[in-house]
Amino acid sequence: MRQIEPTYSAVERAEREEQERSSQFTAARRSEEQRRERALLVRYPNPAAHQRECTETFASLDAILRIARQHLRNLASEGGKLEEQLEFYKGNPSRAPDALRLRVEDNRRRLDAQDRFIAAQESEKERLHARFEAERSRLTPLWNNLELRSRS
Repeated sequence: MRQIEPTYSAVERAEREEQERSSQFTAARRSEEQRRERALLVRYPNPAAHQRECTETFASLDAILRIARQHLRNLASEGGKLEEQLEFYKGNPSRAPDALRLRVEDNRRRLDAQDRFIAAQESEKERLHARFEAERSRLTPLWNNLELRSRS
């Protein structure tokens, strides 16, 4: 004897197919999550490795920001000197030499560009801080599980 399944209506078949797709999607998502966790554990096998990467990343960003801020100060100083030269033509700025006006304008553009660069680096620093915090919160239970397994 064999067992014959009931014949499903079109609506029932659609529901069963949707349940099957949903379970396949959930399984794929779970598998992808496990793959990502394994990749994170390979990259950061312990909290010290994660902290070291975080420290190195922020040290390099801080160095870039230090250099950029120094460059900004230099540009501001240069701009101050150019403004002093323009002071001579304060009564009639149109009499200022074209070369001086071009240097002043160039300095202002470079100051604006440097300000935008520093703002972008600060934004990148915030983004990386959030990423490292998210990784740490995700990795902590995984590290704890590894520690528990190694003890048993």
